[in-house]
Amino acid sequence: MPALDLEVRYGQMVPIGDLARLFHTNQRAVRSALERRAVPIFEFGSSTVVPLRLIEQVFGLAALLTDEDQVRHQAALFRSRFRDDGERKPLDEYAAEVDARAEGWLVDIERARAAR
Repeated sequence: MPALDLEVRYGQMVPIGDLARLFHTNQRAVRSALERRAVPIFEFGSSTVVPLRLIEQVFGLAALLTDEDQVRHQAALFRSRFRDDGERKPLDEYAAEVDARAEGWLVDIERARAAR
């Protein structure tokens, strides 16, 4: 299935390598977790990608949001997927933005764990 058809069917795709970096693990562990949850995994040459919306569902990220959070989340998703001119961002640009924000997310996670 061509990459454009995948995006039409599943929405934005995310490289498994980016997920591995986000969760501070290796790609094999991420792939195994996704396979256990029946998330479709697609390979294009040396790239392995999965649908972002399924990742959000599988890890229960959407269930944690209030209605107000949902609105902010949807706006953030739009900003992450599209440039200011409305053109869809390439996957490598999206991945670079995720990498740039990952350290801050980890700090927030550790702060929340310490508060428990």
